[in-house]
Formats: sequence, structure tokens, C-alpha cells
Amino acid sequence: MSERVPDLSIERLARGELSAPEAARVRAALGDDADATLRALAADDEAILREHPPAQVAAEVRRRLARREPTPATPAGARWWIPAGALLAAGAAAWWLARGPLPSTPGVGGSEGGAGVVVVPGGDELPEVTRIKGDPVLTIDRMAAGRSERLRDGADVHAGDRLQLQYGAAEREQGAIVSIDGRGTATLHFPDDVTASPRLASGGLVALDHSYELDDAPQFERFFFVTVPRGRELSVAAVMAAAEALADAPAAMQQPLKLPAGYEQVAITLHKSR
Repeated sequence: MSERVPDLSIERLARGELSAPEAARVRAALGDDADATLRALAADDEAILREHPPAQVAAEVRRRLARREPTPATPAGARWWIPAGALLAAGAAAWWLARGPLPSTPGVGGSEGGAGVVVVPGGDELPEVTRIKGDPVLTIDRMAAGRSERLRDGADVHAGDRLQLQYGAAEREQGAIVSIDGRGTATLHFPDDVTASPRLASGGLVALDHSYELDDAPQFERFFFVTVPRGRELSVAAVMAAAEALADAPAAMQQPLKLPAGYEQVAITLHKSR
């Protein structure tokens, strides 16, 4: 009797979260039923989205995120924020809430989990990139037609794409998420502003309570999830200052953020096409 394929492996195959060799192994284990199984899973996901109205899902997301300290509202001038109740973001949240978050570990060069994610300790001397299983994770999903597509490091995106960020805190208590783009702009995604609490929620992948639409900044969008070891305070202002400095640098697409000693960062770079 052949070994039963775990449901989690099938779901990760459907969401494109397995490396090519792992995907091939799961498909081989499913045999002739592979395509039918994936179609059934897609139909099940669509049913979940239909059964969870956006308003209901947004309320549940806010309830779960309330475990972190409340933060001031996003300033009116912040660029391309979309409310959590927006249809696509809430649709994705419905999938996560109904199925539960899938485990994700940092990966390098197209391996599973956080796309091309690496951990880089901060400090004046930037060391070689290191990776340890169980480190914090950053993921990005592109939302379209009520479904989500996990983007890997180096993926192509376009102006108008709507993205949803998720983080996995591991054992970290505080963190910040920032991005830089080809126009030299740095944007703070979490927390809401530099004076707000950077306390992270725990318990698997946590979606930010807003998605956003990419603007027409050229060349790239680069996202960083910065954390500190458990028990240490993180300065959101320091993270933003590092992002602003890198955004103006010639090597903005390649270099890590220059952060205080002990800070860690994971990064995903998306290439922009007009």
C-alpha cells in the first residue's frame, strides 16, 4: 500500500510553496489523481471564500491582531494603503482563518517558505549572510480574483498589483517591516508609524491588517522584516533611517540595511515591469 500524502503537502503544492524537487515528489506520490486532487482543493478554497464575507473576516483579523498593543491610525498621506475590509485582502484572510496558517521557514534561492529570505545580523561591519531554520519569516502574496499567489524573491510584479504581507515572528517579540523602491522612497509598513509599538503577534504567519497596490516606481520594490532578539527593544526610527539611507544608495537592490548591532533582517526583492 502506498504511503498517504499529507494534506499539508498537497496544500503547499497547490500554493506553489514547494521547491521543484519536492513538488515533483508530491505529484508522483499522488499519481494519476494529482490534477483532480488539486482541482478539488481549489474548489474547496473558493467555497471557503464564499462562506466568509469580507466584513466578518476583517473583524476576525482585527481581533487576532489585537494581541499586540494598539497603534495610531495610518497618516492620511501614506501611499497606497488599502483597508483591511477590502475584498481581496479579506478574501485571503478568509482562506488563512479557515484553513489555518501553513508553516513557513526561511529559504534561499527558491527553496520553500519565505522566498529567498536570509537573516543578516546588524552592525557596522556587515558579515556574510547566514540562515538558521526557525528564524523570522517574511512572505508576500499577490492578490487577484479572490485568490493569492505566493511571490518568491526575484519575482516580477507590475504597477497595480495588490500585495499582502505576512510575517512569522518565531521567538522575536519586536519587529518592523519597511520597503524601498526604485524611486528612492522608503515606506514603513509595520508598525503604523515610528512612534507606535513594534510588538509582534505570535502563532504562525500573521497578515498585516492592510494590503496595498503597487505604484509606478521603476525597477524594483524591496521589502525588509527587521527583528531583535527576545527581550531587546527595537527602534523603529533606526530601521526607517536605515531604509531611507539605502533607498538613496546606488546598490539599493543588493545591499542589506545597515542596522544597529544585534538587529536581524530578512529581505525579498521584487522586480518591477511597466
